[in-house]
Amino acid sequence: MKKSFHAHLFIRIFIATAVIIYANRILAQYLTTRYLHERIEQNIAQTLEKCQNETANTNVFLLCTARGNRGDALSSVSEYYVLCESQDGQSAPEEDLPCMQSRQINPSQYSELKTVSDTVQMSRLTIDREEWLAFSLLQFPDKARVMIRPADITHYVNSIWNLRDRILIFVLPVIIAMLTALTLFMTWSMMRPIRQLEKSLTGMTSRNLDKPLDLLPPYREFNRFVTVFEELRERLNESFLQTRRFAADASHELRTPLTILRGNSERLIAELPTGSEAQIRMRLIGDEIERLIEITEKLLLLSRADASSIRHDMHPVSLSELVTELAHDAITFQPTLKIDMHVEPGIHWTCDQSLIQQLLYNLYTNAAKYNAANGWIRFSLMQKQDKFQLRIENPCDNIPADLNERAFQRFYRGDAARGRKVDGVGLGLSLCLEIARMHSAQLSLQVTHQKTIIATLEGTLCA
Repeated sequence: MKKSFHAHLFIRIFIATAVIIYANRILAQYLTTRYLHERIEQNIAQTLEKCQNETANTNVFLLCTARGNRGDALSSVSEYYVLCESQDGQSAPEEDLPCMQSRQINPSQYSELKTVSDTVQMSRLTIDREEWLAFSLLQFPDKARVMIRPADITHYVNSIWNLRDRILIFVLPVIIAMLTALTLFMTWSMMRPIRQLEKSLTGMTSRNLDKPLDLLPPYREFNRFVTVFEELRERLNESFLQTRRFAADASHELRTPLTILRGNSERLIAELPTGSEAQIRMRLIGDEIERLIEITEKLLLLSRADASSIRHDMHPVSLSELVTELAHDAITFQPTLKIDMHVEPGIHWTCDQSLIQQLLYNLYTNAAKYNAANGWIRFSLMQKQDKFQLRIENPCDNIPADLNERAFQRFYRGDAARGRKVDGVGLGLSLCLEIARMHSAQLSLQVTHQKTIIATLEGTLCA
């Protein structure tokens, strides 16, 4: 089973879009985390600048911090602050052990020291194997200090991301639906120019290869494709013309010598002793000459049909009478077959009578040749609104499995006919199909489960 390009394109676009969204999420999380760390550091520096006179009391300092950060989404990070205040050189309280140990560390031992603002500096130090950030005033580094652990900042930022992830669970169906809609739209947009080209190419047949298709490339990227196709169309048209010309020329050139051979064979048959071996052989030669003449006539007619050069005289014809006459002839010339006829009267068709008679005769002879022993032929002609339907049905033994697909191919013959047990060359149904097309009718062949073959001709009645 062949893969669907549409489905393949849809899956590729869906996966690529999902990967882009996921990569964007990872990158956004990384950059946002860095931004939040920097923003928190700036907030601490601004808080220390504004509330440096309130550092004597932690609660008052936190109230000042809350007033300064009112409306700020990062205001709750102040819960992790450790305020260090030195009064007249006295050490900090015992519970503020990080403050005590930070004062004992020489500034030269800081792993990082940078200026956050014009009045605040930040130092990075390690206390009991734990990393801390210490913010202090540049002019009074020992007066007040705000300390916070980077791990607390990371924990705070992660809590924000966790909140977003919890919300994402409810938003995920919407994201998937929008992603699917986006993928469908992208797939439709990418397939649209291909569908336009397909629509333009659908009407191309062997009969209109000589006419340039109105093929307008939707985008300049398709110009080369259209050019290559036009070159291919011209080469195919030239090839078809040569094939048709050869078949027509060969058939036309063979008619005269075959007619002469037929005349001479008939004269020799009449001159030879009746019943002699020479006369029998000459009669066989005459039969083969007739067979060759039949092939050349059909090939010539098919070549003219391919070139749309068959002359036809269209006028209303009583199809009911033609089918009735054909059924009566079948009763006369096929005594071993049972002929069943159901023909509605008054059905007329605008057509070329001689061509339609040839079509009906070919269908009838096929039904008679490929019939079962002691079989039957059923003729049916009925009217359906402004259309008619002609059906010729017959039973058949050893029906080829590919008959439905290949019945109208030229020189195709069923298994029963390949050994010359049944006369024919495999051009009759092909000719019938061309005659039906010439009259804008539909001809089909169907094999039923009852091992019968039904030839169906459908056309439009006279207006």
